[in-house]
Amino acid sequence: MRVQAYRLGASLLALGWYGTSAAQSVSSTTPQTSSTDASQRVVLEEVIVTAERRHTDAQHTPLAATVLTGSDLTEMGVTSIDSLQFVTPGATVNNFGQGIDFNIRGIGKAEHNSQTTVGVVTYRDGIATFPGYFQEEPYYDVANVEILRGPQGTFGGQNATGGAVFVTTNNPKINGGFDGYLAGQYGNYNDFATQGAINLPISDTLAARFAFNTELRDSFYHVTGPNGGPYSGNPGKLRSYSGRLGVLWTPTEALTVLWKTDINNLNMGAYPADPYYHRFATIPGTGAVNPTQTDLFDITANAPQAAGRAQVLDALRRNPRNAGRVRRLRPARHPHSARGPR
Repeated sequence: MRVQAYRLGASLLALGWYGTSAAQSVSSTTPQTSSTDASQRVVLEEVIVTAERRHTDAQHTPLAATVLTGSDLTEMGVTSIDSLQFVTPGATVNNFGQGIDFNIRGIGKAEHNSQTTVGVVTYRDGIATFPGYFQEEPYYDVANVEILRGPQGTFGGQNATGGAVFVTTNNPKINGGFDGYLAGQYGNYNDFATQGAINLPISDTLAARFAFNTELRDSFYHVTGPNGGPYSGNPGKLRSYSGRLGVLWTPTEALTVLWKTDINNLNMGAYPADPYYHRFATIPGTGAVNPTQTDLFDITANAPQAAGRAQVLDALRRNPRNAGRVRRLRPARHPHSARGPR
Protein backbone atom coordinates (compact mmCIF):
# COMPACT_ATOMS: atom_id res chain seq x y z
CA MET A 1 0.00 0.00 0.00
CA ARG A 2 1.39 3.37 -0.91
CA VAL A 3 0.53 6.88 -0.01
CA GLN A 4 2.60 9.64 -1.56
CA ALA A 5 1.89 13.30 -0.90
CA TYR A 6 3.27 16.37 -2.60
CA ARG A 7 2.88 19.82 -1.17
CA LEU A 8 3.92 22.99 -2.90
CA GLY A 9 2.76 26.26 -1.46
CA ALA A 10 3.68 29.87 -1.57
CA SER A 11 2.54 32.38 0.93
CA LEU A 12 2.91 36.08 1.37
CA LEU A 13 3.19 36.07 5.13
CA ALA A 14 3.68 39.68 6.03
CA LEU A 15 2.91 42.78 4.09
CA GLY A 16 2.81 45.78 6.34
CA TRP A 17 2.35 49.40 5.38
CA TYR A 18 2.31 52.04 8.02
CA GLY A 19 1.57 55.70 7.50
CA THR A 20 1.52 58.73 9.70
CA SER A 21 -1.46 60.49 11.04
CA ALA A 22 -1.56 64.07 12.24
CA ALA A 23 -4.25 66.52 13.07
CA GLN A 24 -4.60 69.65 11.02
CA SER A 25 -3.12 72.54 12.92
CA VAL A 26 -4.43 76.06 12.76
CA SER A 27 -2.20 78.52 10.96
CA SER A 28 -0.61 81.19 13.09
CA THR A 29 -1.98 83.76 10.69
CA THR A 30 -5.56 82.69 11.23
CA PRO A 31 -7.45 85.38 13.08
CA GLN A 32 -8.72 84.30 16.49
CA THR A 33 -12.11 85.55 17.45
CA SER A 34 -11.92 84.88 21.15
CA SER A 35 -9.95 83.20 23.89
CA THR A 36 -12.79 80.66 24.25
CA ASP A 37 -12.27 79.41 20.67
CA ALA A 38 -8.54 79.03 21.31
CA SER A 39 -9.07 76.96 24.44
CA GLN A 40 -11.49 74.62 22.65
CA ARG A 41 -9.09 73.77 19.83
CA VAL A 42 -7.79 70.19 20.13
CA VAL A 43 -4.62 69.00 18.39
CA LEU A 44 -4.42 65.23 17.72
CA GLU A 45 -0.84 64.19 18.33
CA GLU A 46 -0.85 60.38 18.22
CA VAL A 47 -3.20 57.50 17.43
CA ILE A 48 -2.45 53.97 18.62
CA VAL A 49 -4.44 51.02 17.22
CA THR A 50 -4.13 47.54 18.76
CA ALA A 51 -5.57 44.12 17.92
CA GLU A 52 -5.42 40.60 19.35
CA ARG A 53 -2.89 39.46 16.74
CA ARG A 54 0.15 40.84 18.49
CA HIS A 55 3.21 39.59 20.33
CA THR A 56 2.41 38.96 23.97
CA ASP A 57 4.04 37.22 26.90
CA ALA A 58 2.71 33.69 27.34
CA GLN A 59 2.04 34.26 31.06
CA HIS A 60 -0.08 37.31 30.29
CA THR A 61 -2.03 35.78 27.39
CA PRO A 62 -5.60 34.84 28.48
CA LEU A 63 -5.75 31.34 26.97
CA ALA A 64 -4.45 27.83 27.61
CA ALA A 65 -1.47 27.24 25.35
CA THR A 66 1.65 25.13 25.01
CA VAL A 67 4.47 27.01 23.31
CA LEU A 68 7.58 25.14 22.17
CA THR A 69 10.68 26.67 20.61
CA GLY A 70 12.78 24.93 18.00
CA SER A 71 15.26 23.96 20.72
CA ASP A 72 12.43 22.48 22.80
CA LEU A 73 11.32 20.35 19.85
CA THR A 74 14.84 19.01 19.40
CA GLU A 75 15.31 18.19 23.10
CA MET A 76 11.92 16.45 23.31
CA GLY A 77 12.38 14.52 20.07
CA VAL A 78 9.35 16.11 18.39
CA THR A 79 9.86 15.70 14.63
CA SER A 80 6.27 15.70 13.34
CA ILE A 81 2.70 16.48 14.32
CA ASP A 82 2.26 12.94 15.68
CA SER A 83 4.67 13.67 18.55
CA LEU A 84 2.79 16.72 19.80
CA GLN A 85 0.44 14.51 21.81
CA PHE A 86 3.34 13.51 24.08
CA VAL A 87 4.23 17.10 25.02
CA THR A 88 0.80 18.78 25.01
CA PRO A 89 -1.78 18.24 27.79
CA GLY A 90 -5.17 17.07 26.54
CA ALA A 91 -4.03 16.41 22.95
CA THR A 92 -4.37 13.13 21.03
CA VAL A 93 -3.21 12.48 17.48
CA ASN A 94 -4.33 9.51 15.39
CA ASN A 95 -2.34 9.01 12.22
CA PHE A 96 -4.39 6.83 9.86
CA GLY A 97 -1.86 6.89 7.04
CA GLN A 98 -3.61 9.21 4.64
CA GLY A 99 -4.20 11.93 7.22
CA ILE A 100 -4.41 13.02 10.84
CA ASP A 101 -7.16 13.01 13.45
CA PHE A 102 -6.17 15.74 15.91
CA ASN A 103 -8.23 16.13 19.09
CA ILE A 104 -7.79 18.50 22.02
CA ARG A 105 -9.83 17.87 25.16
CA GLY A 106 -11.82 15.29 23.20
CA ILE A 107 -12.88 17.73 20.45
CA GLY A 108 -11.54 17.47 16.93
CA LYS A 109 -12.11 14.92 14.18
CA ALA A 110 -12.84 11.20 14.11
CA GLU A 111 -14.12 10.68 10.56
CA HIS A 112 -11.45 9.65 8.03
CA ASN A 113 -12.47 11.62 4.96
CA SER A 114 -11.72 14.95 3.33
CA GLN A 115 -15.35 16.11 3.41
CA THR A 116 -15.62 16.15 7.20
CA THR A 117 -14.13 19.33 8.61
CA VAL A 118 -11.67 19.24 11.48
CA GLY A 119 -12.02 20.63 14.98
CA VAL A 120 -8.32 21.46 15.44
CA VAL A 121 -6.84 23.46 12.58
CA THR A 122 -3.10 23.51 11.83
CA TYR A 123 -1.40 26.57 10.36
CA ARG A 124 2.01 26.42 8.68
CA ASP A 125 3.60 29.88 8.53
CA GLY A 126 0.20 31.54 8.63
CA ILE A 127 -1.48 29.26 6.05
CA ALA A 128 -4.11 26.70 7.09
CA THR A 129 -3.39 23.14 5.98
CA PHE A 130 -5.91 20.95 4.21
CA PRO A 131 -8.34 19.69 6.90
CA GLY A 132 -6.92 16.47 8.30
CA TYR A 133 -4.64 15.75 5.35
CA PHE A 134 -1.12 16.66 4.21
CA GLN A 135 0.00 17.51 7.74
CA GLU A 136 2.88 15.05 7.92
CA GLU A 137 5.48 17.55 6.76
CA PRO A 138 8.36 17.02 9.22
CA TYR A 139 9.30 19.72 11.71
CA TYR A 140 12.66 21.12 10.64
CA ASP A 141 14.21 24.57 11.02
CA VAL A 142 11.22 25.55 13.16
CA ALA A 143 11.16 28.75 15.22
CA ASN A 144 8.24 27.76 17.46
CA VAL A 145 5.05 25.74 17.69
CA GLU A 146 1.97 27.03 19.52
CA ILE A 147 -0.80 24.61 20.55
CA LEU A 148 -3.86 26.55 21.68
CA ARG A 149 -6.45 24.62 23.69
CA GLY A 150 -10.11 25.51 23.61
CA PRO A 151 -12.21 27.26 20.94
CA GLN A 152 -10.14 29.57 18.71
CA GLY A 153 -12.80 30.56 16.19
CA THR A 154 -12.06 34.29 16.31
CA PHE A 155 -8.60 34.00 14.77
CA GLY A 156 -8.41 30.29 13.91
CA GLY A 157 -11.59 30.03 11.82
CA GLN A 158 -14.55 27.68 11.97
CA ASN A 159 -12.29 24.58 12.06
CA ALA A 160 -10.85 25.50 15.48
CA THR A 161 -13.59 24.34 17.86
CA GLY A 162 -11.16 22.23 19.87
CA GLY A 163 -8.09 24.39 19.37
CA ALA A 164 -5.47 25.46 16.86
CA VAL A 165 -1.84 24.72 16.10
CA PHE A 166 0.49 27.38 14.70
CA VAL A 167 3.83 26.24 13.29
CA THR A 168 6.27 29.04 12.47
CA THR A 169 9.56 28.32 10.73
CA ASN A 170 12.71 30.45 10.95
CA ASN A 171 12.73 33.57 8.81
CA PRO A 172 15.67 34.92 6.82
CA LYS A 173 17.79 37.52 8.64
CA ILE A 174 18.89 40.68 6.90
CA ASN A 175 22.43 41.66 7.96
CA GLY A 176 22.51 38.40 9.88
CA GLY A 177 25.56 37.08 8.08
CA PHE A 178 26.03 33.61 6.66
CA ASP A 179 24.57 31.42 9.37
CA GLY A 180 23.15 27.93 9.48
CA TYR A 181 23.51 24.38 10.72
CA LEU A 182 23.85 20.81 9.51
CA ALA A 183 22.79 17.66 11.38
CA GLY A 184 22.59 13.96 10.63
CA GLN A 185 21.67 10.66 12.24
CA TYR A 186 21.91 6.94 11.67
CA GLY A 187 20.02 4.22 13.52
CA ASN A 188 18.63 0.72 13.32
CA TYR A 189 16.48 -0.32 10.36
CA ASN A 190 19.06 1.62 8.32
CA ASP A 191 17.51 4.88 9.39
CA PHE A 192 19.51 7.69 7.79
CA ALA A 193 18.50 11.34 8.08
CA THR A 194 20.02 14.73 7.30
CA GLN A 195 18.79 18.22 8.06
CA GLY A 196 20.20 21.68 7.59
CA ALA A 197 19.61 25.35 6.88
CA ILE A 198 21.59 28.36 5.73
CA ASN A 199 20.90 32.10 5.90
CA LEU A 200 21.96 34.11 2.84
CA PRO A 201 22.28 37.91 3.30
CA ILE A 202 21.96 39.19 -0.27
CA SER A 203 21.95 42.94 0.40
CA ASP A 204 21.07 45.51 3.05
CA THR A 205 17.39 45.04 2.22
CA LEU A 206 17.19 41.43 0.99
CA ALA A 207 17.94 38.05 2.52
CA ALA A 208 17.06 34.42 1.83
CA ARG A 209 17.02 31.20 3.84
CA PHE A 210 17.11 27.64 2.53
CA ALA A 211 16.33 24.60 4.69
CA PHE A 212 16.02 20.90 3.92
CA ASN A 213 15.20 17.60 5.60
CA THR A 214 15.54 14.03 4.36
CA GLU A 215 15.02 10.64 6.01
CA LEU A 216 15.27 7.10 4.66
CA ARG A 217 14.34 4.04 6.72
CA ASP A 218 13.63 0.37 6.11
CA SER A 219 10.27 -1.12 7.05
CA PHE A 220 9.35 -2.38 10.51
CA TYR A 221 7.12 -5.02 8.89
CA HIS A 222 7.41 -8.25 7.00
CA VAL A 223 4.67 -7.94 4.40
CA THR A 224 3.17 -10.57 2.10
CA GLY A 225 0.29 -10.15 -0.31
CA PRO A 226 -3.12 -11.83 -0.15
CA ASN A 227 -2.97 -15.61 0.40
CA GLY A 228 0.71 -15.34 1.30
CA GLY A 229 1.87 -14.32 -2.16
CA PRO A 230 4.61 -11.82 -2.91
CA TYR A 231 3.93 -8.19 -2.18
CA SER A 232 4.85 -5.67 -4.89
CA GLY A 233 4.06 -2.44 -3.05
CA ASN A 234 6.00 -0.41 -0.51
CA PRO A 235 6.25 -2.64 2.59
CA GLY A 236 6.51 0.35 4.91
CA LYS A 237 9.81 1.95 3.94
CA LEU A 238 10.08 5.64 4.72
CA ARG A 239 11.21 7.96 1.93
CA SER A 240 10.92 11.59 3.02
CA TYR A 241 12.33 14.59 1.14
CA SER A 242 11.50 18.19 2.10
CA GLY A 243 12.85 21.63 1.22
CA ARG A 244 11.91 25.21 2.02
CA LEU A 245 12.96 28.58 0.61
CA GLY A 246 12.21 31.88 2.32
CA VAL A 247 12.88 35.42 1.08
CA LEU A 248 12.70 38.57 3.20
CA TRP A 249 12.65 42.03 1.60
CA THR A 250 12.55 45.32 3.48
CA PRO A 251 12.99 48.14 0.93
CA THR A 252 11.94 50.78 3.50
CA GLU A 253 11.22 50.93 7.21
CA ALA A 254 7.53 51.07 6.39
CA LEU A 255 7.37 47.95 4.18
CA THR A 256 8.28 44.33 4.95
CA VAL A 257 7.59 41.44 2.58
CA LEU A 258 8.16 37.82 3.65
CA TRP A 259 7.64 34.99 1.14
CA LYS A 260 8.04 31.27 1.77
CA THR A 261 7.48 28.18 -0.30
CA ASP A 262 8.13 24.53 0.45
CA ILE A 263 7.97 21.24 -1.41
CA ASN A 264 7.62 17.75 0.07
CA ASN A 265 7.77 14.23 -1.27
CA LEU A 266 6.60 11.96 1.55
CA ASN A 267 6.28 8.22 0.95
CA MET A 268 5.58 6.34 4.18
CA GLY A 269 4.27 3.11 2.79
CA ALA A 270 0.79 3.94 4.09
CA TYR A 271 -0.57 1.83 6.94
CA PRO A 272 -0.65 -1.97 7.36
CA ALA A 273 -3.78 -4.06 6.98
CA ASP A 274 -4.18 -7.47 8.55
CA PRO A 275 -7.13 -9.64 9.71
CA TYR A 276 -7.95 -8.76 13.32
CA TYR A 277 -8.22 -12.41 14.37
CA HIS A 278 -4.49 -12.85 13.71
CA ARG A 279 -3.83 -10.89 16.89
CA PHE A 280 -5.40 -13.40 19.33
CA ALA A 281 -3.24 -16.13 20.91
CA THR A 282 -6.42 -18.06 21.72
CA ILE A 283 -9.80 -17.99 20.04
CA PRO A 284 -12.03 -15.64 22.08
CA GLY A 285 -14.68 -17.45 24.09
CA THR A 286 -13.19 -20.90 23.56
CA GLY A 287 -9.69 -20.87 25.01
CA ALA A 288 -8.49 -22.91 22.03
CA VAL A 289 -5.15 -22.06 20.45
CA ASN A 290 -5.54 -19.76 17.47
CA PRO A 291 -3.83 -21.46 14.50
CA THR A 292 -3.84 -18.22 12.47
CA GLN A 293 -2.02 -16.07 15.00
CA THR A 294 0.91 -14.14 13.55
CA ASP A 295 3.38 -11.66 14.94
CA LEU A 296 2.25 -8.05 15.18
CA PHE A 297 4.75 -7.05 12.49
CA ASP A 298 3.92 -9.91 10.10
CA ILE A 299 1.37 -8.43 7.71
CA THR A 300 -0.40 -10.96 5.50
CA ALA A 301 -3.28 -9.17 3.80
CA ASN A 302 -1.83 -6.04 2.23
CA ALA A 303 -2.44 -5.14 -1.39
CA PRO A 304 -1.19 -2.04 -3.25
CA GLN A 305 -3.82 0.66 -3.60
CA ALA A 306 -3.82 3.65 -5.93
CA ALA A 307 -6.39 5.99 -7.38
CA GLY A 308 -6.13 8.53 -10.13
CA ARG A 309 -7.07 9.38 -13.68
CA ALA A 310 -3.83 7.94 -15.09
CA GLN A 311 -4.43 4.50 -13.54
CA VAL A 312 -8.01 4.35 -14.85
CA LEU A 313 -7.01 5.23 -18.42
CA ASP A 314 -4.12 2.77 -18.34
CA ALA A 315 -6.44 -0.02 -17.19
CA LEU A 316 -8.87 0.85 -19.97
CA ARG A 317 -6.17 0.67 -22.63
CA ARG A 318 -4.99 -2.71 -21.41
CA ASN A 319 -8.46 -4.24 -21.25
CA PRO A 320 -11.22 -2.59 -23.33
CA ARG A 321 -13.79 -4.72 -21.49
CA ASN A 322 -13.30 -2.38 -18.53
CA ALA A 323 -14.97 0.43 -20.48
CA GLY A 324 -18.40 -0.36 -19.06
CA ARG A 325 -17.16 -0.26 -15.50
CA VAL A 326 -15.22 2.95 -16.13
CA ARG A 327 -18.30 4.61 -17.54
CA ARG A 328 -20.28 3.64 -14.46
CA LEU A 329 -17.67 5.30 -12.27
CA ARG A 330 -18.11 8.64 -14.03
CA PRO A 331 -20.56 11.03 -12.35
CA ALA A 332 -23.84 11.42 -14.19
CA ARG A 333 -24.43 14.79 -15.80
CA HIS A 334 -27.41 16.82 -14.73
CA PRO A 335 -29.98 16.87 -17.59
CA HIS A 336 -30.00 20.66 -17.49
CA SER A 337 -26.26 21.17 -17.04
CA ALA A 338 -25.83 22.41 -20.62
CA ARG A 339 -28.38 25.15 -20.00
CA GLY A 340 -26.83 26.37 -16.77
CA PRO A 341 -28.51 26.61 -13.39
CA ARG A 342 -32.30 26.84 -13.34
